[in-house]
Amino acid sequence: MSCQTNICKASCCYNVPLDAQEHLAFADKIVNPVLSLLRIDERAVLAVTDPDPSKNKCPFLTEDSKCNIYVHRPQVCKKYGEIPQLKCKYLKQKNKQK
Repeated sequence: MSCQTNICKASCCYNVPLDAQEHLAFADKIVNPVLSLLRIDERAVLAVTDPDPSKNKCPFLTEDSKCNIYVHRPQVCKKYGEIPQLKCKYLKQKNKQK
């Protein structure tokens, strides 16, 4: 599958829960300043980068809609689009060569 961030502007990267340890481990890769962290459960946090929830994007999302920690991205990001609860209308199936 292939993301089309030129169309959706990485809309799946808004209000995404992050593993608290991962957030700390990659603090040097943050490109959107974190105003606060909201604890979701014992492991997950929501990084608040904007008081407006519709503008609250992942702290690792760059201006060109790329992930600044792509190689180390959280599981929720890796699974996005692959399971029914996380469907993306912008995902495009890659053509398989025979």
